Amino acid sequence: MNYCLEEIVFCHYHPRSDGVVERGHQTLVKALSRWLGEERMRYWPDYLPLAFWSENISIRQSTGFSPYELLFGRNCILPVKMEILSFFTVDWKFPMKREVLIYNRIAQLAKLPEQLEIARDNMIKSHLRKKKWFDDKKNIRINPFVTGDLVLLFDSTFEIISIGRKFKRRYKGPYIVIEAYLNGIYKN
Repeated sequence: MNYCLEEIVFCHYHPRSDGVVERGHQTLVKALSRWLGEERMRYWPDYLPLAFWSENISIRQSTGFSPYELLFGRNCILPVKMEILSFFTVDWKFPMKREVLIYNRIAQLAKLPEQLEIARDNMIKSHLRKKKWFDDKKNIRINPFVTGDLVLLFDSTFEIISIGRKFKRRYKGPYIVIEAYLNGIYKN
């Protein structure tokens, strides 16, 4: 099965290099600080496993499934679910053959590739929805520049400088577009 995964290399100890993970950490930190409050904040390491567990059994908006469900092919059974009779917790009153139990588990696991495909489609839809929102919000230029437009040029040396970049100019210009070529190439 092809999930179209792409390998990414990033720099350790540099938060901007892996924004998705850092965003996940931000969610955990906010949830822990809300749960613990000011007076119990020093006990955060004791509650970190609970925060991870809660994160892994919560349904994600982007996939429509929890990470636990995508990994194990079924919903997580919580202690509260033991109080309510369900398929997973029912006390079978009649003898059931091992073959029937195995058949039921195979049927459950056979749904996993289908669920992964649905999750993949949901993630693509979520990505496109978020991209449209970003493009609408940030006014990303869809139309190319034309001859005579005034433009600013991003100074790429800004990315290299680590000290004193707060007061460094990020853009050079303004420049006048003299000629426009294909693929966003311009002569000034």
